Amino acid sequence: MLQFVVLCALLLALVIPPVNAAIIDWHGEKRLSTEQFETAKRWLDFGIKATTHVIGPLPQTTLPIHLKPRYFASEPVPWAFIRRAQTATQYDGIELQYYRYASFTALQQDWTLYHELVHLYHPYLGPQNSWLSEGLATYLQQHILLNAGIISPAEFTERLVAGLNRGKKQTVKITGSLSAVSRAMYEKRAQQRVYWSGTAFFIEAELQLKAKGTSVAKILASYNQCCREKDDNAEQFITKLDRLAKGPIFSNLYARYQQRLDFPTVSETDIHLLSHAKILALSI
Repeated sequence: MLQFVVLCALLLALVIPPVNAAIIDWHGEKRLSTEQFETAKRWLDFGIKATTHVIGPLPQTTLPIHLKPRYFASEPVPWAFIRRAQTATQYDGIELQYYRYASFTALQQDWTLYHELVHLYHPYLGPQNSWLSEGLATYLQQHILLNAGIISPAEFTERLVAGLNRGKKQTVKITGSLSAVSRAMYEKRAQQRVYWSGTAFFIEAELQLKAKGTSVAKILASYNQCCREKDDNAEQFITKLDRLAKGPIFSNLYARYQQRLDFPTVSETDIHLLSHAKILALSI
């Protein structure tokens, strides 16, 4: 498996064009040795290449990266999050709390960086729409991992099926509308229901888009290239996705998901189908 991942990384570096032109604004690099910082730079470079190959160029010219290396950690990247810009002259950034002694391969195989990079492609949608933002990042991170050769189609299916099962199980214990539960996600510790309900939303959207010859990744790439405004809210985001999809796919699902009390039903057959679908934003 390790040799497979290394080979895919080399191939990815060769075949992916340098579509990202963002300047990396590093913070916290002085906490690292030269070798450790080189590993961090290599990790970020790979993550950006893998992500932009699926969703297109980063939607900002500068990317602040806040490194918070840990001396002790049970996993390569225990925690990361988006630092949203507070003024018009600032840029959204990513804080990465990670194990400073983790190898490049361990960091590369971890899903967290890809997940946070996806968040850069949508505006801040508010706590009541956490299911939407986290679902988008959770869904597309799997495609990024798959496209980069880090996971196989079978693993793609297994990960999504397992996650949806966790979300379904937690929905039995944590009740209420999805928007209300999302608003209180951290207090209720409802991450499994919130993240995976949102993932199901984008799986449903993907299946409808596939019939139209497009994909979530392509629609999101187009949104960032043509239509995004800094202060877009959830409703504006959904409306623009519909416009690009040439139909009310997202708005119909959004109206249903906001207030749903149950967990969505997604078949393993459909997930398996998506694991082999050509969804890449940069594919012709």
